[in-house]
Amino acid sequence: MWDRIKTILVVTGITCLIWIFAESEGLRTTDVDLQIQLDAEPGADRVVEVLDPPAPSNVIRISASLEGSADAIDLATRRARKGPLLISPGLPGFSKDPGEQTVSMSALLSVQPELRGLGLTFKKTEPENVKVFVDSLATRQLPTRLLANGGDIDGPADIKPDQVTVSGPARAIAKIPKDAAATITLDADTFSRLVAGRRETLLNMRLSPPPEIANLPRVKLSPATADVNLTVRSRLASIKLGTVPVHIRIAPAEMAKFDVSIREGEQTLTDVTVTGPADFIKQVEAKAIPIVAEVPLSYEELERRIPQKDAVFTLTPQLPTPVKFEVANRTVHLTIKPREAKN
Repeated sequence: MWDRIKTILVVTGITCLIWIFAESEGLRTTDVDLQIQLDAEPGADRVVEVLDPPAPSNVIRISASLEGSADAIDLATRRARKGPLLISPGLPGFSKDPGEQTVSMSALLSVQPELRGLGLTFKKTEPENVKVFVDSLATRQLPTRLLANGGDIDGPADIKPDQVTVSGPARAIAKIPKDAAATITLDADTFSRLVAGRRETLLNMRLSPPPEIANLPRVKLSPATADVNLTVRSRLASIKLGTVPVHIRIAPAEMAKFDVSIREGEQTLTDVTVTGPADFIKQVEAKAIPIVAEVPLSYEELERRIPQKDAVFTLTPQLPTPVKFEVANRTVHLTIKPREAKN
């Protein structure tokens, strides 16, 4: 009796194994979404551009109808979840020769290295055909150059490295003019943070390829950044004014109480040097902004009848900081007389 039970259990186990094996080996058809990257392998001397359908980073999404065992389809599905499958020139149906070609996705998937050994048949794909351009990889050395965008640099800027390598499709590299350079652009905001007259270093400034290839795919600069050592020219300028008028400034309430006069010959200051922002100095030179010296007098000074005082240059909205005034002698001699009270 026990022997018969053991025999039944063994036969049942074997039957289950056969059924499971048959199930796994039985052919199935299912649709799977795949990401395919049509590109050269790292380090290859070829560059691929997907023309149709448009594909950022050469990655296209396709829907594939697969036929194969349940295990094979399961492996293919799990692989699809990991990211794009790389298909490179050199496989059957995908030539390495430079030029435009149309490749069959179902044919390429059948020979793709990660899928080739699974025994899958790709019945159809959507899209079925993809148009690509295969080009040889080309390189060229370019000098680096600084674009100051209106900034005033004192002497040439020192850029390290002074040369970089641009690489990309041969037809793109051929468009670069002979006098082209990789450029670093300094905007107004960057200039505003630099101290005029001081040598400064800007680290890891982004380099841009020549404009003829700036928007073309698969173009790279190596290295992509450079360090710039430069000095911004002083933004200050100076002008010497032969004469500057001197005004007396007192409070309105005191004007009726005192008569104030300036010694003859001292109503102006001579040879006044004004130093300030270049734009401001240009306006002074064009007489668009008048420069006036003042002798401010307080009530106490008027009461004491001070005999002299230094003239000052008061900064107003028209006189921005920093503005510096230099004059050999700014002392003004005064005559102060109180007015007689009227009855």
